[in-house]
Amino acid sequence: VTMREGVGAWLASFGVPVIPIGVCWSEGRWRVAIGAPMQWAKRRDLRDVQLGMAIAALLPEELAPAWSEMLARHRAVHSERAVATNAVA
Repeated sequence: VTMREGVGAWLASFGVPVIPIGVCWSEGRWRVAIGAPMQWAKRRDLRDVQLGMAIAALLPEELAPAWSEMLARHRAVHSERAVATNAVA
């Protein structure tokens, strides 16, 4: 998955829901995965990364190797936050 610079900010500028979709050919058939609507960061400069991660998360890891480390860190941080939030509740 490669992202053209500015595409996340450009899509966010329309003011309509943006839904990431991952499509690939796998095991002799097309695989289509649809993600949740994007919740854009307030910082415009992060939107390309947000979009890239959202699409990469829907694809097999071997099709988006450049995003693997970033996705792993993101998942770890957010699962730790979920555990901490549940412990407080």
